[in-house]
Amino acid sequence: MSNTHGEFIQGDGWSAFIDGVPDECNHVWDGPSRIEFHDGAVMMESDLPSDPEELKKFMQGRSISCGYVTCSKCGKGYEPDLWLV
Repeated sequence: MSNTHGEFIQGDGWSAFIDGVPDECNHVWDGPSRIEFHDGAVMMESDLPSDPEELKKFMQGRSISCGYVTCSKCGKGYEPDLWLV
């Protein structure tokens, strides 16, 4: 699990992205699950319709790009690396 993050920093006429900055939170990865769609929309898994027919209608024309769990303390999302073989 990642305990680091990336940050943009800016100075006088310059900017940079730094990766691997240590998080201040001691993460607990038991928060709500989020789902991201290819159109950029993000929603909590618990907000999806629970009825299978309603879910089918809701998902028509949509595709999920990823899903992830969150830290219950700070809300940071954790999406494990997926390797396709």
